Amino acid sequence: MLEQWDGILTRFFRESTWAVHVPRRLQEVRVDLLKAREELTSRLGCEPIQADFAERMDMDEAEVR
Repeated sequence: MLEQWDGILTRFFRESTWAVHVPRRLQEVRVDLLKAREELTSRLGCEPIQADFAERMDMDEAEVR
């Protein structure tokens, strides 16, 4: 019985996760962008644009895009 549950859980996670591995650096940048968005929206009083993100995160606009 335990083996059945193990198989069910394994199949669930295999089918519900991404097929592509996202590099840790990009995962971290995503989290930083979400934090920056909250901060910039609060400070600017409107939705930030790419240039705002780039300046806040010390990145090129192309990297933010």
